[in-house]
Amino acid sequence: MKITPSIVRGVHATAATLIPADDVQAEPRHLREAVSRAVGKRHDDEAFSDQTRIRRKALDEAPEWSGRWTRKDLVDALHHSGREGLDLAELVGTRYTVAAGRIWCHGSYSSSRVMTELPRRNGLSWGGRPWLWLWPDDASTINPTIVRAAYAT
Repeated sequence: MKITPSIVRGVHATAATLIPADDVQAEPRHLREAVSRAVGKRHDDEAFSDQTRIRRKALDEAPEWSGRWTRKDLVDALHHSGREGLDLAELVGTRYTVAAGRIWCHGSYSSSRVMTELPRRNGLSWGGRPWLWLWPDDASTINPTIVRAAYAT
């Protein structure tokens, strides 16, 4: 298995959702545990050796560690790392299928079309990816234009 930057970004984005964002002092074990759980959620169908390689690569490319970080700072750094290369402003004005394809190729998030009558998706998708919300201009069309994009909270 080839470990691409999108795989690493995805692990970082998922790990950021698994760490509580509070003011408790962050420790290296928080990062290791979150990355291990993220690899398990996103790549549970891979061989153990591949999961180990993904885990090591994600930890090697994790944000530079600071001894003064709180867990909230660690979450923010992982969010930033996971969002690298994905510009939400570029998604606005494009068709849903193009935007969803860009999000999927980026590797960190799953797209979710926001419908006014339905609750927004939170947490992780089936594939272990955090959600990125996309608001269409006309929900009744098959391939609407995106008018707004935001990361799920």
